[in-house]
Formats: sequence, C-alpha cells, structure tokens
Amino acid sequence: MYEILIEPRGQTYQALLSAALRWCDQFLLVDVPEPDFGPNDSAFRGRARSLIDQLAPYLVEVSKQKSWPGSTLSERKGVDVYARVYRFRLVPESTMILSGSADGLYSWRAPAMPSDLSLLRKGGDPWLVNMAADEESYLVVTQEEAEELLVAAPGLKIKEQYEH
Repeated sequence: MYEILIEPRGQTYQALLSAALRWCDQFLLVDVPEPDFGPNDSAFRGRARSLIDQLAPYLVEVSKQKSWPGSTLSERKGVDVYARVYRFRLVPESTMILSGSADGLYSWRAPAMPSDLSLLRKGGDPWLVNMAADEESYLVVTQEEAEELLVAAPGLKIKEQYEH
C-alpha cells in the first residue's frame, strides 16, 4: 500500500486517471444523504447531479451501503442511514469526464461534487482509495505497479506504507 502524500492536481491528476486504465475497469462515487433525508433523497444538487447524469451511460449499478473503500458510516441510535454507492465503468470516455470535472483528487467531496472518487481493479478490489473530505488517499499497488505509475504520472508523490 502506498500513501499519496500530496493531492494529485492538474496534469498529475489527469495522468493518474489515464494510467489507471491499465489496471482498473470501474470507479465509485458516493452520495451520502443527511440523516433526516428520506430513503430516496439525495445529497446531489446542481453540479453533482449534472455530473452523475453525464456519467449515466457508464453506470453499472447503484447500491445502498454503510461502507465503501476507506469509509464507514457511523451508527446513530434511531437513524438508519445508507450511502448510495454508484459504480461506473472506467473507460477512456468516462476518464475524460472525470478529468474534466475536477482539478484534483480531493475535489470529490459533497456538496459540490459526488464524494470519494475511488478506482477498482479488474475483479473489484480497490486500487485507489480516496477519502476526499479528510484529504487522505492511498494506492493498493505492488512495487512494480508503483514504479510504472511514477513514470506515467511523474508529479505523483507516494510513500510505501508497511503493514504489521
């Protein structure tokens, strides 16, 4: 696992998304409604709603979940809140929409944007985990993949994290 030390922005953000096409075939965006919202209410407004509509041709599924890569909703007594996790196909066309919709990885936060853009490997395992509101993200990659990624996105600043 490699921690992303500095938010990928601009060309580095775009290069990261383009390079991801080699390993990933899906991405996630999250809609976290407020606790007082009804079961079908959405936190998406304006730009966020428009972006989801623009990505509709690439939609795989929408599921109600209490957790997604890097995040878990906290339990609150008497409140049963689920996030809507949107899963999309990652293809060159959807990558262009993602690249053109934000200047950096941490731009993916409510209310202006859907939350926590994360990328999934072919097979569904996380490749890029993004907790945009906390300005934290990491890559679940091998050393060889990290080296290839640094060539493709030379502005990317990462550090290997050792798991005990």
